[in-house]
Amino acid sequence: MTDQNAQQQEPSMEEILASIRRIISEDGEDGERPQEKPAEVAATLSAAEPEADVAANSDVLELTEVVEEAAPAMAPPPRRSLDEAARPRLTPRLVEEPPLDVEEAALVSETVASRTQASVAKLVAAMGAAGPLGGRYATLADIVKTLLRPLLKEWLDKHLAGIVDEIVREEIERVVGRRHRR
Repeated sequence: MTDQNAQQQEPSMEEILASIRRIISEDGEDGERPQEKPAEVAATLSAAEPEADVAANSDVLELTEVVEEAAPAMAPPPRRSLDEAARPRLTPRLVEEPPLDVEEAALVSETVASRTQASVAKLVAAMGAAGPLGGRYATLADIVKTLLRPLLKEWLDKHLAGIVDEIVREEIERVVGRRHRR
């Protein structure tokens, strides 16, 4: 019977949840409503706990006092001494450096540079005039066609007659073979 009395005195889980929902909805609806004090909420929740659980959780700290967080205090700016205040403040600024002399920065001499330019110019001129495509810009397919055409012609000249003869002979044998089977 003691278990039944203890169960009748304790609020059910649904009652506890309803109480929590009511508190949350009151907070959400109107922020200015008087809220239950933490002591009342703690009393409601502690009444819901079985006494055996309270003994087992005796090391749990109950928070019953409301502590308001203070805004972090900002330290006042440090005071400058009279000596520091009397000194002029220096402001950083960019210093213009003289432009870099191109002659100093060259990696090769002028004679080597001019020879190289002349060689490259000759190469470009030779490629444009004697190119297989007449010096125009071409796609990879155009280049492949141009290079393969002479090779393909040579191969066909050697092998085409033999291939045609072989195919004609096989076809004649096939047709003649049908006549003999009938």
